[in-house]
Amino acid sequence: MSSTLEKEAIIELYQDLVNLIWESSSRMIGVMTNNALIEAAIYDVQMKHPFIGHIEISDKGLEIKKLLENCSGLTPSQIKEGFEDFLAQLFGVFASITGDIIIQQWEPRVKEVKEKASKIG
Repeated sequence: MSSTLEKEAIIELYQDLVNLIWESSSRMIGVMTNNALIEAAIYDVQMKHPFIGHIEISDKGLEIKKLLENCSGLTPSQIKEGFEDFLAQLFGVFASITGDIIIQQWEPRVKEVKEKASKIG
């Protein structure tokens, strides 16, 4: 698999996951609060992984497919690392607000995505 195809596959995996996270957290805490927390997580993570700053937030969810344009100099491993750091930041933010309630909903899907991503690149 070429590097570009690997990057696309990784981004697709994480697109589905971040949408699941956005939907479930929006139902629990509301769209405005949810988006503010996600924006804070993006801000923190983009210091180390600038491409994460290109995640677009709207009242309908998160859009990450445009990240491919901003990942040209990155390896698939660096992209995975950026997403894993973003997820860790999201978990921290949401755990502080909801405890483990929402995190428990996400864990099975996060584990599945990480396993699939580990087979790419």
